Amino acid sequence: MKRYLSFSLKVAVSLGLLYYLLRHTDLATLWQTIRKISPWWFTAAFLCYLVFQMISTFRWQLICKSLDFKKNYVYFLKLYFINQYFNAFLPGLLGGDIIRVGYLLKDGASKTAATLSVFYDRAFGFLGALLLVGVSLPLEGEFLPPPTQKTLYLLSGSGLLLCLIILLLRRFWGKKLQNYHLLLASAVFHLRVFLILLFLGLLVQTFYSIHLFFLGCGLNLPVPLTKYLIIVPIMGVLAAMPVSLGGLGVREGTLVYFLRLLGFGAEYGLALGILVYAVALLGGAIGGIIYFTRGSGQRPKDV
Repeated sequence: MKRYLSFSLKVAVSLGLLYYLLRHTDLATLWQTIRKISPWWFTAAFLCYLVFQMISTFRWQLICKSLDFKKNYVYFLKLYFINQYFNAFLPGLLGGDIIRVGYLLKDGASKTAATLSVFYDRAFGFLGALLLVGVSLPLEGEFLPPPTQKTLYLLSGSGLLLCLIILLLRRFWGKKLQNYHLLLASAVFHLRVFLILLFLGLLVQTFYSIHLFFLGCGLNLPVPLTKYLIIVPIMGVLAAMPVSLGGLGVREGTLVYFLRLLGFGAEYGLALGILVYAVALLGGAIGGIIYFTRGSGQRPKDV
């Protein structure tokens, strides 16, 4: 019952936001904006999407290895694309993260390791977003209103402070985890592993921003990459919050807001959000092929 109520609320939020955005947008102009997308830039964006998915896969594999669950890279790559299939085509019904946990459990991972691997994967993605914003904001954040700048500085500064505290107290964390029978998780907080995971999170967010920059170029949108390095991580964090249907509506609304600050009409933000979702659908289609060719009840085989 709670699941269906949550799903209904997410649908309501997404439809409400989309209705509001479309109501304040000239639909004919929106259609013309989407139509002029360059297929070459769209292809470049999709290839960039594949790159950051592969980096994300490597990050998750390293996390699982730190949790003493070891499989080859192709195994995790298949699961990551299956995750994208559920997130893109069935958002809110059965989350891709739940599917990932389920596959790991089938393949012998403990419940603790399977759950923590997905949690840490998300956490390092979030930290990567905060770090990218923190680095980019002093250089290209002048277009933002002062209250927004202060909020982002606070969030990114908190992320940096959290990383510093974790690194300084990693031995303390290890003891606490051992006390709670989560000793396996302490390996994630070893200095070298933690820094690698943090760097990979930053790298994923950078390529995610580049793929939106390519889509913007395809729409002849004269926004420099440095601006996307601020806009996109914020968009990603907001869209990942469990308040909408796969980020639908939140993603588009965020892009409309920031592009308006840069002097562009709402149709550009909506068009860009729609194209981002189109790229995600293509990536999800790859995961769907993997999922159905292996059988919905079977787990991906090692290669």
